[in-house]
Amino acid sequence: MRNFETEAHSTIAAGSFIDSFDQTTSLHLAEAIIDSSEDAIVAKTLDGIIRTWNNGARAIFGYEQDEIVGRPVLVLIPPDRLEEEHMILARVIRGERIDHFDTTRIRKDGGKVDVSVTVSPVRNGEGAIIGASKIARDITFQKLAHKRLLKASNVFTYSSEAIAITDHQGRIVEVNDAFCSTTGFARNEALGCSFESFLKSEDGIAEFSAILLSGTTEHLRIESTGRKKHGDSFVALVTVTAVKANEAMIESFIFLIADVTELREKQKQLEAAAYRDALTGLPNRRSLVTKLEAFIEQCVRTNETFALAFIDLDGFKLINDTQGHDTGDRFLAAIGERLSQSLREGDFLARIGGDEFIAILPGVQSAEHCRGIVERLLSACSRPILLDRIELTTSCSIGVSFLMDRPTSPVAMLNAADRAMYEAKQYGKNQVCFSAESLSSETTTFILP
Repeated sequence: MRNFETEAHSTIAAGSFIDSFDQTTSLHLAEAIIDSSEDAIVAKTLDGIIRTWNNGARAIFGYEQDEIVGRPVLVLIPPDRLEEEHMILARVIRGERIDHFDTTRIRKDGGKVDVSVTVSPVRNGEGAIIGASKIARDITFQKLAHKRLLKASNVFTYSSEAIAITDHQGRIVEVNDAFCSTTGFARNEALGCSFESFLKSEDGIAEFSAILLSGTTEHLRIESTGRKKHGDSFVALVTVTAVKANEAMIESFIFLIADVTELREKQKQLEAAAYRDALTGLPNRRSLVTKLEAFIEQCVRTNETFALAFIDLDGFKLINDTQGHDTGDRFLAAIGERLSQSLREGDFLARIGGDEFIAILPGVQSAEHCRGIVERLLSACSRPILLDRIELTTSCSIGVSFLMDRPTSPVAMLNAADRAMYEAKQYGKNQVCFSAESLSSETTTFILP
């Protein structure tokens, strides 16, 4: 049951409490409110003399009340902004209110503080304007945050790198101009799409969210295949950053996409050059060793074999000395082309330096088995080559080694073929010498042309 008597007493007490607020009490209440404000609340005369100073003003500007009251407000104004005070006072005298005027003021220690100022005229009992009240709010942090936001916005807008921002599900909510230029999609075509739709799924990019959500990292870099609007593709270096609302929840993802197609193409060219002989265009020694290792591993695993032919030109030094190095280089290039044409499909030919060439002959198990191939190699080197209307003729000596049943190495096979080639030279050149069935044996057999 409601207690009407108690309610009546409460109402009377409240009324008495309100009635007790006389003019003096109201003044004290206003002063308390002013002093508790974090904003600077200052009153000044029409000639700019400070008359009141609250705790908020002390915190913002650094002056105690007894240090500043009675002094001109100009002590707070930078020299290059003095005209602002004249403008403010002129508007106050006209009875105007100035709302949220952003400016800069000077602290006691000489430092500057960004403030938002609201100024109102102060009137006496007759309504005449006798001064101004000013509320100044410290907006230094907001200004700094705004500058940072503006800088971030400029980076996003003007970056040459494509940027896409997605929600926590990977749906695009914003892209920059570079993204549109890179992919060919207009902004309105990209918004709302899954970011993964711009990459080929087989590259594994679809798992980026699972990786980032696992908490093991906040950044992920993946090289993927990007998709352009009209079906073209490009090599995309994608950096993904998770933006977290808190430790447990991802709010959004930021994707930076760099088109590295040209860079990767140049890298491929450089890598290809590192494995190619610049003079003949054939694979070089580095490529040969890599190929030999692969052949040995495969043949040992499949119980197959192959032969290695070491080809060294006879008399090339005389051509080089009498005709010049330029002609000698052209002669070597022509020999390289002839040797390539003499081999079977699937054979491998490399120039390892000077006038030395190496051929890998898959499936060859014996001297008799490769007789036809080495005879074609001998013929290729012995036929005259016409350069600048001059017929140049040389021959070659060939040493052949075989992959044995037991494991061996590229160096062992090359050394065996090298020894066999030098024996061929000792026996009159322009012929072939085969290493024995065992690479450790010195026994050799010969085929004369």
